[in-house]
Amino acid sequence: MDRIEDVESYMKENLGSDWGKLKHQWQEYKTGEISRGEFTKEALKKLGKKFLGIFVNMS
Repeated sequence: MDRIEDVESYMKENLGSDWGKLKHQWQEYKTGEISRGEFTKEALKKLGKKFLGIFVNMS
């Protein structure tokens, strides 16, 4: 996630309609209510390999 300039746009583009499942947690992360680790944990729980797949093998 650190290598992407606009993570939110990247996730919206690559997750499509599944982005809606993470919007609330993303807002909590952006406002500091939850940590990046907590956001990632929730994203993996909700989307599993689809979430992980958008960040693996990035060049």
